[in-house]
Amino acid sequence: MDYILKKIDQKIQFHSGFNEKDKLRIHYQVRIEYSLMLILGYLWNKNYKDNISDKTKEEVNKRIFKPTIGQIIYVIRKLDVSNEFLSDPTINNVMTNYLSTRNEEIGHGFVYDDGIDMLLDELKSIINQLESSTVKLLNQNLDIIFVRNFDGENYTGINFKGTDVVPIPWISPKTANGFKINNVYILSEEMQYYRISPFIHVNSDDQYFIYVSVEDRLTGNAKYNQINQTAKEYITWEDFLCLSTQEDAIRRKVPNGTIVNNYAKNYKNYYDFGMKKRITEFLNNRSFVAATLWGHGGVGKTATVQSVIDDFLNQGSLSFDYIVFTSAKDRQYNVITGGIEEIQDSVDTFDLVIKKVNEVLGNGETIDVNYIANHERRMLLIIDDFETFSKDEKNKIQEFINQLDVTKHKVIITTRANLIVGEEIPTNELDSDKTIEFIRAIFSAEYANYKDIFERGLTDQIKNKIHFVTSGRPIFIYQFAYMLMARGFNDSLWRELSQSEAAKDFLYGRIYNYLSDDATDLFITIGMLLNNADDKYLTERLKYIVNMEDDSDKFNRAMKELVKLRIVEELDESTFRVYSKELLTVMKEHRNKKNSGFIGGINSRLNQVKRYKNNLDIDSVLLQNADEARYSRNLKEVEDLYRQILNRKKSVVEIRVKALLNLTSHIVTTTGNHDYAIDIFKEYSEFLSDKAVLKMFVSYLITKGYYKDGIRVLSEYFSINSKTNKENIELFGFLLTIRSTYWINEREEVKSRQHNQYISKEQRELLNQEFVNQSEEMKDIFRNQGHILFNAVKNKKLNEYSPAARQNIEAGLYKFIEICIRIKKLDYALDVCEYGLENFHIQYNDSLKKYLSRIQQYITENQTASN
Repeated sequence: MDYILKKIDQKIQFHSGFNEKDKLRIHYQVRIEYSLMLILGYLWNKNYKDNISDKTKEEVNKRIFKPTIGQIIYVIRKLDVSNEFLSDPTINNVMTNYLSTRNEEIGHGFVYDDGIDMLLDELKSIINQLESSTVKLLNQNLDIIFVRNFDGENYTGINFKGTDVVPIPWISPKTANGFKINNVYILSEEMQYYRISPFIHVNSDDQYFIYVSVEDRLTGNAKYNQINQTAKEYITWEDFLCLSTQEDAIRRKVPNGTIVNNYAKNYKNYYDFGMKKRITEFLNNRSFVAATLWGHGGVGKTATVQSVIDDFLNQGSLSFDYIVFTSAKDRQYNVITGGIEEIQDSVDTFDLVIKKVNEVLGNGETIDVNYIANHERRMLLIIDDFETFSKDEKNKIQEFINQLDVTKHKVIITTRANLIVGEEIPTNELDSDKTIEFIRAIFSAEYANYKDIFERGLTDQIKNKIHFVTSGRPIFIYQFAYMLMARGFNDSLWRELSQSEAAKDFLYGRIYNYLSDDATDLFITIGMLLNNADDKYLTERLKYIVNMEDDSDKFNRAMKELVKLRIVEELDESTFRVYSKELLTVMKEHRNKKNSGFIGGINSRLNQVKRYKNNLDIDSVLLQNADEARYSRNLKEVEDLYRQILNRKKSVVEIRVKALLNLTSHIVTTTGNHDYAIDIFKEYSEFLSDKAVLKMFVSYLITKGYYKDGIRVLSEYFSINSKTNKENIELFGFLLTIRSTYWINEREEVKSRQHNQYISKEQRELLNQEFVNQSEEMKDIFRNQGHILFNAVKNKKLNEYSPAARQNIEAGLYKFIEICIRIKKLDYALDVCEYGLENFHIQYNDSLKKYLSRIQQYITENQTASN
């Protein structure tokens, strides 16, 4: 008996004491299968390498990777070439009986409570047969040795003795045996060592395991079940590694140990201009699990990633245990024929990506995300042409990436779309100098004999022309090199390669599908705005036309997306243009992708602004458009245009104020409807703080006889604003004018009614009270308007004020003279009158002289009466 069997028997004895039948069944089964694995490990190490034929090895290899009990027994029979075990009828019976019992009652059958005793009896009988075997390996005490170290002279490890309670140290000189570190051996009573790895394993922590299966044939990684505890262990063995070829239909293993799937290369020779550095920097840091390599078609994204993979595969050390390249690309541009070719079997769904990864990891064709996420080996996954996936599939892939561990997993995504996952790595077309470098590299590698001919044909003009016709895109640079060899410089430089229908379809045919919803709005709108790719256009005007003024963040994100994808280029902070005329053509072709409501809105706003030069801001354009519409459109259309400006929160206040004034003026001029104009002023009351708006509003109120409303509005304004500064004195004079006019008229109305001899006593008393109230109002006018205004101007010349201010000052003070007379402030009235004669316009002279005569008469009468 050995140490492990002793431990299993102790468990059996324990559970027997409590009659725990379910646990007994498991331990009986473990004891039998451990014995079979012990036999397998012994025979494997003794006979597999040298004592069986190649044909037998093939048969063994087919069954050993994921063996059933039947296959384990089959392999034992094949390996027992000397009949060490099979010559014992007892062992033959054990294998036959256990295989039958396991298949019928454990593996494929059903055992209920009424059959458990019979099953236990059968298993116990098989164990008894094992114990009665005459085979030395099974009927003597064995030490299990775990070899841990070698110091150059001695091997050291642990001896798990079946006769001892605890393990003891073990040591053996190097001359005794050629031990392998971290391997398990048995030591017989005859002091013979027999290796039993990789089928039985123990470790320094007194844990012991039996073999289950090989998880990955190319790495030799095997799975184990722990005995006496539910746990698994994974160990890599050369024994299993050497059984597999280094390549199969799905994947291959390179000399440094990296396993990579088989895929078609996108390039023959790679010429790097700095893109690989960004990728390798990403792969060497732990900031992000994923990075996105994005840019236009034909700039070398796929080739760059595949070249990075080649670097990892060809280096001496192992950076990634697994590299998986997947591509959703379903077509490619043939640089020789200039046509588009379909690609079969693209990996264009999330499930296909996961299945491909599982295949490379050795987990078969499964869609097991957890297996990938929990895998302990370092893995690099490439997902090429990410934009080809549907939106739902993209979301699934991003959720999957979020589950990965940056310490073990790296993902590189290539895409033409602005779909950034993780770190962003943009790609660009080559400039003129790098384009020529690229062609030189192509000639050196592929047309070396013609390199001198190429160099002799180069001039600065030719260099610029080459850059122009290839657009600085590697895919067209390759095509140009091929054409150059076939036709020479003269015939190769006459057309842009990107102008062919196939090239345009390859570059831009699907670009609309790559854009976000907001970016497609801009894409279509720009196509409606511009006539050629050289046209410049105002960014702010585009924002208005596409109706995104109220959400600048949305507009800026969409515009940035178009800039990133080289659809448009920003010339400065205020203008942009389309990147190429091919793109402008595509934009116009996609107009029907938007509904009629969207197109109608774009056309409506475009018609408002398209006639005006770019030096006008959008607010000024809209105001000018509304102003001009007054001469050609009906009132409703004109009002709508002005209201559009009034309702634009982004518009500057000055423009909105002007729109309000022009709209109300147009209404009054064309219809005479002051009330409607007044209602509009009330609707946009936030602009009443503007003096021009306030003056016009009050003017319309007075015109309609709404004096009290006009007085109230102006009084409220001056309750919080200065009354006599130069900016406000015009309105203050206007307030004095209308308030004085109103109360003078009210006084005349009361006097007229008082002269009616037929009114009742009660009515006369009410009129007398009104008279008193009017006197108080006039006194208030004197205190809070007239007196203040006169004091502000009496020591100044009125020509210091603007004509409009002077007009209101004169009108207000003129009316104020009457107020002073009514409240018997005759001396004050005289001062105002004399000031007026010196400073007012000449048109007031006659009236002022009459006032002067009247005042002097009142003064004389008062003096006479007092005498």
